[in-house]
Order: sequence, then C-alpha cells, then structure tokens
Amino acid sequence: PASEIGLIDLGEQPIALEASATELTEMTAYPNPFASSFRIKLPTTDEQLLVNIFDVQGRLVQSLQRGLSGQAVELGQGLLPGAYTVQITSLSFQGQAKIIKSE
Repeated sequence: PASEIGLIDLGEQPIALEASATELTEMTAYPNPFASSFRIKLPTTDEQLLVNIFDVQGRLVQSLQRGLSGQAVELGQGLLPGAYTVQITSLSFQGQAKIIKSE
C-alpha cells in the first residue's frame, strides 16, 4: 500500500506499519505556565487513552490511563519546575502539548 512505511519482523510474520494509523495533533494545556497543576482536554474516543508526561531529557515522569474521553483532566501535581511534554495516545490518536511548571 502507498501508506506503508516499514515492516517489523517478529519472528513469525512481518507486520506492516501504516503512516495513517495515528497522526500527531497539538493539544492545549492550561494554565501554561502552571504553578501546581494544569488541565488538558482529552479527545472524544471509545478507546482507552494513555497520558504520559516527559521531562526535557525524555524521561517519563508521570503516566495515567483513562477510559474517560472528551473530558478535561487535572495533571502535573508533584512535578518539579521546568519544561515538559504531555503525550496522549490511543490506537487511532496521538496528541501532544508543551507545558512549563513555574517555581
């Protein structure tokens, strides 16, 4: 297929990866910068959502799975001051937002 971008050999049968499987969407977190926590609206989907927060070194610092979609969730409690990337993924969706925790 035209959208095929590669094959993975898992020892038995190769799996084709498709570029159209997920598209990266920019999301908005507020307030940004934040002092104690921030909110981000989850996309509307019937799929399980995985929310990961990474620091500037790419280390996973918080993770959460949600079945609730289309709602705003509060995140970021306990993060140290600095810049972070929030990634939200499901089988058909991938979104991200850049956030800053102030001192």
